[in-house]
Amino acid sequence: MSCTLPDAASDAASGRVQLTYKWVVNEDLDTDYHCFVHFTNAAGKGPDDIEFQQDHDVPKPTSQWRKGDVILDGPYTITVPDGKLDSYDIVIGLHKGSRVALKGPDGGGSRILIGRLQVKREGEKAVAVTLGDISAAVAAGEKRQVDFSAHLNPAGTWVDFGKAATDGSVKINREKGRLVLFPYPRNKAFRVSLDLKALAPGAAPARVQVHALAALTGFDQGTVESRVEGTRLTFTAGKPGAGRYVVTW
Repeated sequence: MSCTLPDAASDAASGRVQLTYKWVVNEDLDTDYHCFVHFTNAAGKGPDDIEFQQDHDVPKPTSQWRKGDVILDGPYTITVPDGKLDSYDIVIGLHKGSRVALKGPDGGGSRILIGRLQVKREGEKAVAVTLGDISAAVAAGEKRQVDFSAHLNPAGTWVDFGKAATDGSVKINREKGRLVLFPYPRNKAFRVSLDLKALAPGAAPARVQVHALAALTGFDQGTVESRVEGTRLTFTAGKPGAGRYVVTW
């Protein structure tokens, strides 16, 4: 799922701008998500750098979006608030409790950067708003991205950290009543072994299950074959389309 900003029209007399968002759908969604648009500036005082926002419902429920669809969302009239800031980055996302992972320049907090408003002011009043160039910000963001491939084990290497062992790479989040595992690479099969006594004390081995969840939507793709021997749970990651694995008991 990705979003761009193909259209903007500025009203110089009022300091307003009309924005239209373009969503490109690359995976079906099973939930109706809400859109949020944050206008941010690191020099401001808002939480998460948010100075103002434009949350809205999309024109077609996201549960009806289908792979290959292009959804035009807008136009919306944006009024820039009074103040001293002369620019605002435009970051966008979809959420319903949790946020959808989108493709695009990282805007932080599961948001993507799609544009920048440049503001001309008279005193503190915005009198003209135009779209600015974000290419430098995008390049800087790409430079900061971690090269996970540099940290992969050599092919076939089994590394045992005690609580977890694998011949791939996995991040483990411990949550109440479950473990959430994020594999890398996603679509390559590799083994994962977990010490349930250390990571899930009190778990009943007979009740342990592993479920695969879709990468973008979190849709439950069903159980993954696993086995428990003593205190060790073992399964194979790499189910096509899966972005995480949830261990419950």
